[in-house]
Amino acid sequence: MSAPAVERLTSAGALTLAANLINRRGLCRDDYEDETGAVCPAGAVALVLGAEDAGEWSKPGEWFLESGAYDVGFAALYALVASIGRWDMGRPAEEPWDGESLANHVAFWLADVRPSVEQVVHQMRAAALSLPEQTEVNA
Repeated sequence: MSAPAVERLTSAGALTLAANLINRRGLCRDDYEDETGAVCPAGAVALVLGAEDAGEWSKPGEWFLESGAYDVGFAALYALVASIGRWDMGRPAEEPWDGESLANHVAFWLADVRPSVEQVVHQMRAAALSLPEQTEVNA
């Protein structure tokens, strides 16, 4: 397990750091992370929360769940999905949202709309501004 870069990280902070990571490493549209190091928004959120694998959302490890990183990341991804605005956030009760379904939702947006890196970074930063600063994970 790698540690987050900051001692306490809120969902807004995670989204902002993830946007910065995409800005530096590039945007991956086809997976959580590609061979060049480019990452998708969900992968970037996982990495800034301390995950060693950008695909942590597919099978979250025990440490990711117990540390609170999953909850912080879930809130960050939920805010991003809500901010996209073109996707229906409603789901039947038997299909509750989880981190992987939110990551998939973001992937559908990337594939369908094909936003530029700048647009993705802007959307992530705007979503971060919509979040309260109360959910945090301890490093």
